[in-house]
Amino acid sequence: MTEFLKEIFKDRVTHPFYKTYAVTWFVVNWKIVYSLFFTSEEYIYLKYNDLRHEYFFKEFFNLNIFENYYFWVFVIILPILFTWLIIWKFPDWIFIKATIKNEKFRVDKKIARIEEEKRLEEDKEELIKVKKENIKEEVRVDKLVRENKPEIEWDKEYVKFTKTKWYKIFNQVIESAYSYNGRIIEYGWNQSVEFEMNRNLLAYVHSKNIVTIDQHAGQANTINLTEKGKYFVSRYTEDSGGMSFNSLPVSA
Repeated sequence: MTEFLKEIFKDRVTHPFYKTYAVTWFVVNWKIVYSLFFTSEEYIYLKYNDLRHEYFFKEFFNLNIFENYYFWVFVIILPILFTWLIIWKFPDWIFIKATIKNEKFRVDKKIARIEEEKRLEEDKEELIKVKKENIKEEVRVDKLVRENKPEIEWDKEYVKFTKTKWYKIFNQVIESAYSYNGRIIEYGWNQSVEFEMNRNLLAYVHSKNIVTIDQHAGQANTINLTEKGKYFVSRYTEDSGGMSFNSLPVSA
């Protein structure tokens, strides 16, 4: 019997209806609670000229609805009405709709995040594609520049050339081209050698397409400056500060 009563009591205490009803009753009848715990009997007597229990009966628990409606409206009807609204109506009116709205928001948020990640991935791929196209375009433009303005590449080669040992005797190429009509060897009046280009220098400038070699039957070979060779001569002359060819060393 004791266990049965305990189960009934536990069911009443934990049931949502009773818990909700208790909360709403205390909220609606806060005056009763306040007067019961925080108002002294002396204060009630001085203000209402009643004892505490008389005051409570007259104000809150008078069952005669024509004399006092408080008991029926605030103690009985409103707590039950609010409990009914909270348990059976508010979920339909507010909570379920709010839950549906919240779930829809979560789904929309997830979809938006997926779409944004997809867009960022597409932008990343597009950026990579644009970079590749830009690199190809730079290579193409650089190639066109080299083809149309070979001086850019010649200048790079000339800088490297200045660091070789052939740079110091490059004046022999200039002497041959401009003083001896391109002859790589020149004899004097008594058949003595007046000028002779260093053979290794000749091989170097020929291999670098600075000069071309013309062979003549029964005569000494001659050289002709290529466009690249003329550019090298121009740079070399500028670097030499306008010195005359004869003032430069002739042999290695």
